[in-house]
Amino acid sequence: MKNRTLVILATLLATAVMQAADKVGLVLSGGGAKGVAHVGVIKALEDNDIPIDYVAGTSMGSIVGSLYSCGWTPDSMLNMMTSPDFLMWSMGVVPRERLSLVSMPEPTPEWGKISFGGDGNGNIASQVLPKSLISPTPMNMEFLKLYTPYTKACGGDFDNLFVPFRCVFSDVYKKHKVVCRKGSLGESVRGSMSFPLVYRSIVVDSILAFDGGIYDNFPVDVMREDFNPDFIIGVSVSKPDGKPKVDNMYSELEDLIIQNNDYSLDPEIGIKIQVPVTQFNVLSFNDAQEIYNIGYQTGLQWVDSIKSRLKARRPLAEVNERRAEFAAKVPEVAFKSVSTPGLTGRESEYLKSIFTSRERHTGQISMEDVEDAYYSVVSQGDVEELLPEMNGDDLVLKATLKQPWRASAGGWLSTGVGSFIYAGVGYHSLKKNSLDALLSVWGGQSYMAVRLKGRIRLNSYNPSYIFLEGTASKKKYYNTLPFFFSNHNIESFNSNMNFVKAGYEVGQGQSALLRASVAYGQQYKVNTGKVALEYLFDTLGERTFPVSGRKTHISLSGMKMTDTGSQIETSAAQEVWRAKLDMLWNNYYSVSRNFNIGALAQGGISIGKRFSDRKADLMTSHEFMPLESMDYCYVPGLRSDDFMAFGAIPVWNIFQRIQLRGEAFAYTKFRESAAWKAPFSKTEFLGRLSFVTSLPFASVSMSVSYCTALHSWNYGVAIGWFVPHPKL
Repeated sequence: MKNRTLVILATLLATAVMQAADKVGLVLSGGGAKGVAHVGVIKALEDNDIPIDYVAGTSMGSIVGSLYSCGWTPDSMLNMMTSPDFLMWSMGVVPRERLSLVSMPEPTPEWGKISFGGDGNGNIASQVLPKSLISPTPMNMEFLKLYTPYTKACGGDFDNLFVPFRCVFSDVYKKHKVVCRKGSLGESVRGSMSFPLVYRSIVVDSILAFDGGIYDNFPVDVMREDFNPDFIIGVSVSKPDGKPKVDNMYSELEDLIIQNNDYSLDPEIGIKIQVPVTQFNVLSFNDAQEIYNIGYQTGLQWVDSIKSRLKARRPLAEVNERRAEFAAKVPEVAFKSVSTPGLTGRESEYLKSIFTSRERHTGQISMEDVEDAYYSVVSQGDVEELLPEMNGDDLVLKATLKQPWRASAGGWLSTGVGSFIYAGVGYHSLKKNSLDALLSVWGGQSYMAVRLKGRIRLNSYNPSYIFLEGTASKKKYYNTLPFFFSNHNIESFNSNMNFVKAGYEVGQGQSALLRASVAYGQQYKVNTGKVALEYLFDTLGERTFPVSGRKTHISLSGMKMTDTGSQIETSAAQEVWRAKLDMLWNNYYSVSRNFNIGALAQGGISIGKRFSDRKADLMTSHEFMPLESMDYCYVPGLRSDDFMAFGAIPVWNIFQRIQLRGEAFAYTKFRESAAWKAPFSKTEFLGRLSFVTSLPFASVSMSVSYCTALHSWNYGVAIGWFVPHPKL
């Protein structure tokens, strides 16, 4: 019994000695997307009970290192880095469903725009040229959400994280690195990975922070100076100086910017793991799973060597128990006030009114409220950059606002008669109840339009606006599909649409709105008064050729219409009342990585009298025109207020911005003028096959289409966005 007790005591003593000795530091290099391999190496270390007591990293190494220091498991890091959301914000793409639909300006066919006016400090080059290859908009918000709870949990001292942490960023003005030990964890990491030209730099503690890799891409010395561990494991995903890859912009940029390419680690103090991922570039986040796998397998290859030199072991169960204890201390974040350094007067009041609209009801501003307000501001297009940060209970908004006047130009240029050019001049007042105003002009062979719309934002719990608009337009309709300037022998007629409209619209979550409006005007030769109530949900990703998202539009309207132009038996103009219900549903599904399919269902039903003049009746009815190439055709077979239509839209995404797109639609009426009839007694079909390239400023398409109602084929090439003015 005595011997057994001695054995147990000796075992416990040996275990305690092993666990107390050999503190281990982990150093993670920069390397952009290649840094996902760090996650795989950490997974291999944890699976083999190798402890990690300190972490230091640069750039992508700072992201992985900081997440590990916040208690994230390798699996949770990998899940985030392979998620669609991470891929989008790492590439600067704002998910369409995050934008506030009611706050967004209505789509126009603009190819580009500039801001002017204000203090006059801007210039055309600064307005047109991007400040970075990757937009910081989604990243700024994600870093606030991701890191703010952990900054509060550690009290702004990185030694108090789950694992003590260091990262570095570069001060290019004083030509040295800056080691981050305290402060905002999100700001420190954001500064560390601000790779010049790719990601926009930020100000950290009054220093303009650039990527830490410029002066120290492998911070072994930081690990030794700050923590002095017994053993260092250094993981490098980059390579020393050498010839960059030919015709690879990112490789050349990386080699040009990183000045200190020393990835050595003295064998006396530890082991360096070189992960063979240099074939990937800094933005290869699409290959995150493959990069992780390489990192994991490489880590496993070094496990025996590490264990032969390292006595300490830490079972994964113990690590996870400590993770759970740390996670229990991480608080939820809410703010009690908003400050806007650098902004005064109306501009400050404008931003604060949006971010504090919910604080009046709850007494605090939750992170969810901050995110909704952030994307509401971004949706309006008023900010050049908006960086939200935490200072105690204060939400600090570092904003660079655009100038109040905007000018834009664009259009839709095609081989058909529907080409037009577009120009717009807008104004946005940056104050509490801000005013948006936009004057738009369309001009082309068959289409002329002028529209002036203004709206005022109300300071309400949900973003809401009152608006007033006026439109005057003239459009030529053909009985076939003519080519550009070939319409001299083709039957056609002109139709005017002139109206004024006023209304109120309010957001319903981020992607939906309710709109109530009254309007009066003329369409064709019919004077029309209209009252409408609409619900709109819209997350479609593009103005003309979407491949993702959903749109649902339900409209209930009542109209009083007077036909003043028809020659009927009586001399009096015919007057009719009509009520309509219109519905549209268009959804895109992801079938595989390169294949999507869209589905469309649309229909309408009405009650009320019809006009005696068939043309007046059809011209004031709903027009089903899913193909923009047919928008200038007068097709009686596709006009009715009582109809149903269905469509399928398969899309093969050949490359990131190139698609082969098919579209097939079936359409049938419930009644023809006053006569009801069974649906499907006559069905019209439309189809098109298109090759589409989506450029940053416009889409380019080549297509062939057919319509049974016209009994004709159509071939066309177009560039731009097909966005005519909204209808009555």
